[in-house]
Amino acid sequence: MKRNETYRVADASKPPRKRKGTFNQVFDEDGKRVRGLWIRNGVYYAQVRFSPTQTNRLHLQDAKTIPQAIAARQELRRKIDRGEIKPPGSEGQKPTEEIKQAGPQAGGSHTLKEAIDGYQADRDALEEKDKATAAREDSGLKKWIEFGGSTELNDVDSKFLKDFAKWRKEQATEALEKQKKGARTVGGRTLDLNKLALDHVFDWAVTEKWLLAKPALEWKKKAKAPKEVRLIPESELHALCSANLTALEPETIATLPKRWRHLQVQYAGTAQAFSDYLRLIFLTGGREAEMIAQQWPNVDWERKVIHFPGQTAKAGGGEPADPRDIPFYDKLEAHLKAMWKRRDSSNDWMFPSIRNPKKHTNSFRKQLTHAKKLTKIRDVGFHHGKHFFISGCIMRGVDFKTIALWASHRDGGMLVATKYGHLAPGHSESQAAKLNGGASLLPTQPPSRSRSPRSAHTPPGS
Repeated sequence: MKRNETYRVADASKPPRKRKGTFNQVFDEDGKRVRGLWIRNGVYYAQVRFSPTQTNRLHLQDAKTIPQAIAARQELRRKIDRGEIKPPGSEGQKPTEEIKQAGPQAGGSHTLKEAIDGYQADRDALEEKDKATAAREDSGLKKWIEFGGSTELNDVDSKFLKDFAKWRKEQATEALEKQKKGARTVGGRTLDLNKLALDHVFDWAVTEKWLLAKPALEWKKKAKAPKEVRLIPESELHALCSANLTALEPETIATLPKRWRHLQVQYAGTAQAFSDYLRLIFLTGGREAEMIAQQWPNVDWERKVIHFPGQTAKAGGGEPADPRDIPFYDKLEAHLKAMWKRRDSSNDWMFPSIRNPKKHTNSFRKQLTHAKKLTKIRDVGFHHGKHFFISGCIMRGVDFKTIALWASHRDGGMLVATKYGHLAPGHSESQAAKLNGGASLLPTQPPSRSRSPRSAHTPPGS
């Protein structure tokens, strides 16, 4: 056997077949290298770093098996981080530090990259996430590997996460300074999603018994609280729906340069479709992506409901909305009838593509941007339609459970009450008016403070 040849050992009770005094690498029962551990003369040693320039191998006296040695090494590293153990040779410190074992540890030693690779392989094989969601998650996991993929899984701690966040910020700043293509800042939500992806990796590692338990990692959410979505009044909704149509009126087009006029006429159909689309979102609380894919067969004129299949509820992935029916009411029915008269009878799409009527249009975002520019209403988006619809339902007395069903919320109405309960100006006063007249809210006489044994069990008037 050559001098620098390693050997496999699964337990310290099996002495190495090498010359006395030689350090040998340690392999687990699957033949994988256990990083940071060495064995000599049947005794385990931990290789630890005290500084970027000083690495030592310390004696693990009570470790008799690989799991015990791994646990002892982790305990040793924690003591070093707390300053309880100084580098060998320093004042008051013995050349080799003897420590007690810290209990069993599962699975041997694995790097963060190995855990990420294993998680991704199982996730994709089991199709636990759709491709778009997995791709976004992988972009964050790629950054974890780039930052510290060679770090042992047991060494990932709260400081590691904090350093990762700083590194991501610095990396983005450098890219912007160098004006790299596609460079942009890293927001708090992106960092929170990176941390969430790492949590999934640790959950997988526990399932695979690479870890006995998920580590308690401190992480303060980096995303800023979103601005409260205001309730859009009907006057602004009407202005946004009409803005692009007004720009297409003959007298308006005549004021444009001749080289642009044909473009305005060409997109006249798109302007009307956008107006119908935006108003329908506000009247039903539908999501942007599912409304674009809506079809006329989903409108049941006999039952007077519009059906949402819920299969394309969220653009870019995520769980789709539940299928649901929203019954007609006056404004919704009138709008659907007006759209029906303007429909393209050659296909079933409510919003067919101009270039290919066999498909639905991809997006109305450019039309929304143009409408916002014309009306100077800058803070509105398609999601405001859900707030408009749900808040209108609340103010008209619809119960939360029914609203949650129409909005495809699975919590029975909790989110409706906490997030979407916007109230229009004057709503509080109108509700207070309901207290006028009728019975008093309070008893006319205060209850007696002393009660006889009879009055405690006998109805009043007995």
